[in-house]
Amino acid sequence: MCNPIDAVTPVRAAHGTRGRIVGERTATPSESPELVREVRRLIAELLLDGDVTLERVAARLGMPVRRLRDRLETAGVRFNELLADYRAQLAKELLLKTDESIQVIVERTGFSEPSTFYRAFKRWVGETPVAFRKRGRLVPLGAGPA
Repeated sequence: MCNPIDAVTPVRAAHGTRGRIVGERTATPSESPELVREVRRLIAELLLDGDVTLERVAARLGMPVRRLRDRLETAGVRFNELLADYRAQLAKELLLKTDESIQVIVERTGFSEPSTFYRAFKRWVGETPVAFRKRGRLVPLGAGPA
């Protein structure tokens, strides 16, 4: 006799899919760049609210967190990498193109503490935000390597 629970319980693959549900759809290579672009767009949008999480991005995309994580993995990226890349780019842009205080940049990049921002920025760029801004102001706009 067939157990009714078995009919509706998803079967997890034993090997090679890291606990994915058998038959669960993963992103194809052609879908991956579009998904990554959409995740980046949502990171930018949610950062305005100051609360960017994998859970919120997944909810906005209408998919479970695990599926989003798996699809990003298929694309060769991780959510935290996309978030850090966006924050680093935004911080560099704000430091070079605005006169915003470091505190404002800390908040706009989604950090709760200046010390955390300083450590992250130094890890991304190899120098402090203040040194980066000062060095960037020494180079005339439009000048750079030929």
